[in-house]
Amino acid sequence: MRAISYWGIAASMACAVSAVNLGTPAYAQQADQTQLIERLSALEAELRLLKQQLAETKTQADQSKKIAERADNRAQKAEKAADPVRPNAWHLAGYADVGIEFTDGEESDTFTSGKFNPAFHFQYKDLVLFESEFEVSTSNTGETDIEVEYSQLDFLLHDNAVLVAGKFLSPVGQFQERLHPSWINRSVNAPAGFGHGGIQPISEVGLMLRGGIPVGERLFTYSVAVGNGPRAGHGGVEVEGFGRDDNGNKAVSGRLAFLPFDDLEIGGSFLTAKVAPEVEEDGDGHGEEPIVDDHDEPVEVF
Repeated sequence: MRAISYWGIAASMACAVSAVNLGTPAYAQQADQTQLIERLSALEAELRLLKQQLAETKTQADQSKKIAERADNRAQKAEKAADPVRPNAWHLAGYADVGIEFTDGEESDTFTSGKFNPAFHFQYKDLVLFESEFEVSTSNTGETDIEVEYSQLDFLLHDNAVLVAGKFLSPVGQFQERLHPSWINRSVNAPAGFGHGGIQPISEVGLMLRGGIPVGERLFTYSVAVGNGPRAGHGGVEVEGFGRDDNGNKAVSGRLAFLPFDDLEIGGSFLTAKVAPEVEEDGDGHGEEPIVDDHDEPVEVF
């Protein structure tokens, strides 16, 4: 009886151990599936959160884009309203001055007559520009003098070429064209040899081609003019712009220059013309035509 009981106990224990061994893998597999489901659920929750954040970000981006577009449209409208594009445009400029002159010797110190120089500009598209300046001043006798400094049409042929027609400041030299206005030249008088009665031409009536040509990073400028030229006067050759030529010869003048640096210009000017003899007046105050030799040589003024 004891032997049978021992064997029964042993068999029962063996079955229990087998049941335990067979149940462990099933429980572990069930635990792994539970963890996997929990992880999938967590990932799905994160994905839904990311989708929600992405939708909110897209909405904010669309709103920001619309705000930027509206701001850009308002800026364009404001720019157009502030600077409308017109086929033509007027511009008024100029300057005025008064002064006092101190001198040594017999002449007395004096206030110099004030001047008023208005300048008008009218441009039609990018084709032509009209510019004119006249000077209103008081003479030594108290009278008012009005003189046209220049009145010209500028035809904008190319970025590097402008054709000028009319009365323009002479391209010979630099002073008259660039430095003679009183707001630039603060001296009471022009430098020796310049200005009225000087050797430098003041203005010319005719045609001029001018412009600038880039040479690498540097600039080459040119001005070539054909006009009525100077005349003979009581004090010598007069080099102001005359509205009518007194002989068949035309003056040729110009200036060529090169700018190797921004603050340095190297150039030269030229003028060549045939000057007719001065016309003498008869007793009635009328001018008599002078006798001109056809073999006269041109007079060159530099």
